[in-house]
This record gives sequence, C-alpha cells and structure tokens, in this order.
Amino acid sequence: MDLPSPLLLLVLSIALVSPLAAARLPPFHPFHGNALNPQNELPAHFSLAHHVLGVPSSHRSAKLEHFEPINQTAPCPIHPFPQNPIAKPLPSDLENALSRVGKIFTDYMEEIGITGMSGSVSHMGEQLRAYNFGVTSRSSGGHTPTQDTIFRIGSITKVFAVTTLLQAVERGLVGSLDEPVSNTVPSFHVQNRFSSSPLTWRMLTCQLSGLPREAPCPFACDETTEEIISRLHNTSTILPPWARPSYSNLAYSIIGRMLEPVLGMEWERWVKEEIFAPLHMDNSYVRYEPKIDDTLATSYTAGGMVPPLTELAWSNPAGSIFSTVSDMDKFINSFVMSVKNQDSPILSATSMREMLLPVYMNQDGWTVFSHPWESFFIQSYLVRCKGGNVDEYSGVTCVAPELGLTLNCLWSAGMDEFNQAVRAFEELIGPVRDAVSMRPVRFALPPNYGQYVGGFSLREGGKVPLVKITYSAAENALVLSQPGAQFWLSYVDFGMLALIPPPGTFPCETNELMAFPGELVVFSNDLNTFTLPGYGYGTTFYRV
Repeated sequence: MDLPSPLLLLVLSIALVSPLAAARLPPFHPFHGNALNPQNELPAHFSLAHHVLGVPSSHRSAKLEHFEPINQTAPCPIHPFPQNPIAKPLPSDLENALSRVGKIFTDYMEEIGITGMSGSVSHMGEQLRAYNFGVTSRSSGGHTPTQDTIFRIGSITKVFAVTTLLQAVERGLVGSLDEPVSNTVPSFHVQNRFSSSPLTWRMLTCQLSGLPREAPCPFACDETTEEIISRLHNTSTILPPWARPSYSNLAYSIIGRMLEPVLGMEWERWVKEEIFAPLHMDNSYVRYEPKIDDTLATSYTAGGMVPPLTELAWSNPAGSIFSTVSDMDKFINSFVMSVKNQDSPILSATSMREMLLPVYMNQDGWTVFSHPWESFFIQSYLVRCKGGNVDEYSGVTCVAPELGLTLNCLWSAGMDEFNQAVRAFEELIGPVRDAVSMRPVRFALPPNYGQYVGGFSLREGGKVPLVKITYSAAENALVLSQPGAQFWLSYVDFGMLALIPPPGTFPCETNELMAFPGELVVFSNDLNTFTLPGYGYGTTFYRV
C-alpha cells in the first residue's frame, strides 16, 4: 500500500518518538491457545509418537510442566547473540546444569535397563560436556562407550535426506522445494484423492505430504525404484497435503531415491561424498559394513535379546545410517554457523536457515514440525530435534541455533529420546543463556565515528533537532535517539548504518510489523544529511 508523504512522516515519527504507541499495535500470537486448547494447557502426561522404523516404545511418555501462557503485551524475549564459545572455566550454574543432565540420563538408563549411551552438549561448536555411560556390550568384551562408539541412528537419517535435497537445490539440480517431484522424475505419481495438486519436495520434507507411513514393499524393501514407482501409481494419500503432520518414512525414501537421476549416483554414495567427507565424519556409514563390528555398540530388546540389523535397502534414506556422537557433533554443529550468516562445508547459511524454519505448530502450542525436525519451545527458544529408533537403537540430535546450543545422544535400546531431549534442554537453556548474556554486546563502530554524531531536523536550516546521534561509551556504539526511544546503529559501510532496536523494547510481532531491525540509515557524502530509504523514502534529516 502506498502511503502519502505526510502519513509516512507520521508513521516514522511514531516509530522514533513513541515505542509505547507502536506497542499498542494488536500483536498476533499463534502460540496463545486455540479452539481446542484455549488456555494452552498441556495434559499432565504427554506422548509424541514420533518413533522411526521400529515398534513404538512402551516408554514414550513425558511429564511436561514447563509451559506457561504467553503475555501478549510483554517485550520480546531477549536472545543474546552467541558470538563466541562460552569462556572456560564454565560458570558454576552451567556446570551444575550439565551435571544434572548427566543424572537425567543415568537415572533413565537404570529405570528401563539401557545398556549403554554416548552423548554430548556443545556451544558454538565447542563441547561443554561429554556423556559416556554403561557398556557397549553385556558380553565379556564390553567396555564404557566413547564419543567414537558407533550406534545406529534410525530416523535421524532423514535430516541427511533433506540436506541432500537442499544441496540439489543449491546446485541447480532441483528448481526449488516447492517444485513438484514429478518435474524431476516425470514417471513419479501418487494418487491424491483429496485434490489434483501434485506432491512437492517441501511437502515431503516436513511430514505434511499426506502419504502413508511406509513404502509399498516389505520392511526390508529390496525393490528397485522403477518397481516402487509402479506401485506408487496405485498408492493414495491418506490425508490432504498440508492438512496436518502424518509421519511417513515413505516420504523421505522418495526424497533420496527420486533425486538419484539428477545426482548422477546412488543417494548412499552422495551422502558419503558430499556430506560425510566435507565434514570429516570418518566413522559414519550409510549402511551396515562388517568393518564396524569392533566399534558398534550392541543393542538389546527389553527381554535381553540382540535383535538382527535390518537392511532397509530402498528405504535407506528414511533410517539406515550408523554414526557416532563425535561425528554427529560435526554435523549438527554446522547448523549453528547459520546464526552468524556463515556457510557450512555442506550448505549455505540461507539453506540452513530455511531448513530450520518452523512449518506446522501442533495444537498443544509448543511442539512443531519442520524440515524434518520435531521441535519444541522452551523458554522462548525453538529447539529443533530429530529422533530415531530402529533395531532397538535410539538417538536424538538437537540444535537451538539462536543460542548456539546443540545436543547429541545415542542409546543402545528402544526408548523415548524426545523426553530426554526435552528434559536436557529444560536444564540447559537458562544457564547457557545467562552465560552468553554476561558477554558484552558488540556493535560495528564506524571509523571516525565522531563524524556521525550530532542533532538532525526534518527541516533544512532547522534549529531544533528531532533526533540525535550520540556515542555511548558503555556500549561502544552509536545511538540514534529521541525522548522515549533509542536505537543502536551498526556500521555497514561508509555513510551507511543499520538500526538495531535494544532487546526487550517491543513485543515480538510489533518489532516485526514495524520492521525496525536492519533498516538502513544512509548519509550523504559529507555526512550532513541522512535518509531512511526503506522506511520513509524521500524524507531527509538535516544536521542542525
């Protein structure tokens, strides 16, 4: 909508003069209850059946008491930017939290009889604590697991399938996530009994395709892609696409296999060469190989039996990978780089941010599906996780990129890994946030910053400044201010600064609706005038 110039000035004046007025904009909070759950209350016991390729675990229950209704008028939560790893020695609160997480793991292992586990918590790519409990085997050759002990990771494999797809998009092999799969493989077709819309790649990545759970073949799916495509012609969606999440191993198998014509190789080889190799995941395997036996933890059923390793074959992209905590740290920590707008060795920062975006909020108001994360909110942070269960192995990989915090855990038993991830992050987020908050915020200060300092009016030759730019020694930053409002200014280039609202000034949605963060302040060459071209085009502020 085009605004007349006087109204533009009024909007700009409100923005700069009265943050309270801006805060009166009615914020919309999609997480604040709904028709089925108006108070956002969770049941005392909550279970999310998100397990992978095996039988649902009898231990899937989580008592969740941390969720509170959202104050719609409260300032947006402050998320301190995790610029660097937390300095050693760690703060005592964080050390204690890490120890409590270890006790959560060992207590649960003892409760349900888990033989062994390996885990890790990291911040900005540096490990804060390693967890190695139990034994690798109940036989005489068993020993305490290490960070390099191999476990099967089950459906965590799906993150690698989606990563492959994003790599294909980046390299121009696939047009976009919103392109129909049939554009890549014309013979691909599934009956959509709810509409004529074709299935897109994005539908497949976030459990919103409406496809059945399993592929049209036995569990050990040893068919060719051509045979599966033929059977898919007689397969129908069970829900309308985009209606609500419905877990589908088939969807991720389709991603891996339908990409193979444009990848020019098997999906398994691509993962090895284009994901494992660049990240130096040297102890990870896309399928079982006999050489891993010496370092593979043995899994056990509840009755103490050692189950056979299932060969998933065509369905490998849904759950076949074997890996270690050390290697999974390399993978999940690469996603932390996106918060600093840095590319990783396998994906650009843009693709990682897209992959981390939430897609579907469940009616409980705190669990979220995305590409292909199973996520949850804790203390205003969205923790992206992917769990896996197969052959009595369980695992979870999690990242809260806005905090630079990651978690990896692998167990040699079928169990509720999601519950353990929730409880770990409940302990960790507060102390990690506090530790990051103790680090000073750093802004880019212009060379010769004093040249920008002064008062500015909307009238050329004006004597009374409407806004002032000053230097704050406390923040070591330039500040644009007027009574009742102030913004930090971060240096972009000569004569170009970016607005940064002080954290906690406005409600989240108000901040976004007013579009303050990142707006450019552009000066003339002599630095005597400036404009805000993205906010009030044609409006000039003159030095007093």
